Amino acid sequence: IETMLRSAYRSSVEQVNLANIAAAAFPIFTAGKPGSEVYERTLHIGLQTLVEEIRYSKLKELHLMASSPEEATYFIQIAMEEEQTIRVAIQTPLRV
Repeated sequence: IETMLRSAYRSSVEQVNLANIAAAAFPIFTAGKPGSEVYERTLHIGLQTLVEEIRYSKLKELHLMASSPEEATYFIQIAMEEEQTIRVAIQTPLRV
């Protein structure tokens, strides 16, 4: 799973670069229940891979989309652990 997740993020950043986009928003793919080891691992893989990839990209601004306030809290905790500055945007499902 780790290889596939990293590949998905790298491919996404590559497409952004090819399109010469300066700002982009990405969802973070997770698995398992919030707080579980699997959830934390997939979240960490996503954040770590994006941070690594944007260092060498044309992106000037990256927005991470959280699916809940709890997920946004995890983003912030991991970002602080990694000593990275990451903007967190809360995305809530639209109701029709």
